[in-house]
Amino acid sequence: MPDSRETAGQDHVEYGIQRKHNLLSGNTRGGNEFGDWAWGAGERIKFRKKPVVVEAFQWFPHMGEVGGVVYWPPGEIGRKPVIRTIEACQDVTAGDWIITGVQGERYPCKPDIFAATYEPVEEAVSA
Repeated sequence: MPDSRETAGQDHVEYGIQRKHNLLSGNTRGGNEFGDWAWGAGERIKFRKKPVVVEAFQWFPHMGEVGGVVYWPPGEIGRKPVIRTIEACQDVTAGDWIITGVQGERYPCKPDIFAATYEPVEEAVSA
């Protein structure tokens, strides 16, 4: 049965979700950037992407090594275009968008995913 005690700083378990309250300050205790709810392992929660402006260009083989795209391994045989991301090197194919993220990181994105996720931003014209 769920614990319904409401005391300052008390951890509560309500319907399998652990809620951390601090009634005195209204802040979470040991919480995260998503508020005062801590979800159970494996529980699926829906999130919306924050509106962030990124820079990107569409890569094609005739462009060569540009914007972080390099051919690996070095040499003449078996080389393929890759880009080093935060996690690892990822393959790049013709038409992939190379995105520069909010922390300066670069990563490839397939054209269909890019079209579904991003739209052009009109730059402000300075006088």
